[in-house]
Amino acid sequence: MLYFLVDANSPASKELVSDSNKLVGVEVYSRTGNTLGTVTAFDFDPVFGAIKSITLDNGSEFKSDAFLFFAPDFVFVDDGSKSAADLRQAEDNTSDAPAAAPASTPATQPAPAAQPAAPAANADGLSNEDALLVDFLIGKTLNDDVADTFALPKGTEITREIALDAKKHDALLLLTMSVD
Repeated sequence: MLYFLVDANSPASKELVSDSNKLVGVEVYSRTGNTLGTVTAFDFDPVFGAIKSITLDNGSEFKSDAFLFFAPDFVFVDDGSKSAADLRQAEDNTSDAPAAAPASTPATQPAPAAQPAAPAANADGLSNEDALLVDFLIGKTLNDDVADTFALPKGTEITREIALDAKKHDALLLLTMSVD
């Protein structure tokens, strides 16, 4: 079961430090799904019953304002990394900008250097990053029910069609978190 946090006072954060769950030893991931480490310590506010910060085995520390969500086996934090959706949005914003009028140049100046190629896309129109996620997911089986804007029952084997449908619903990361 996945718990989304609004803040460190949420029931999910309180449950993690209760007798039934242990926060120390829980895996921590970035918002893009990269493994950041394991919780080795945390600062808990007993007055408000809130987790104030977590410290990882590599020495990194995340304050409560960086917490995205908790689950009994993992925590997601905002480490400042950009997701594929953020990168696509930034790319869309730059491609929508009007082109500047070319400046008048004397004939003796060399031609401007070629612009770098746009990120490669595969046959399904996916970015390389999304294509890697789709390839990773194919053949995997869901450990938990997935219920969001995209829903699948536990035990479903992921096919290319399911992964591509998840991509349309911006749920590739959600599927990645729900498989071994």
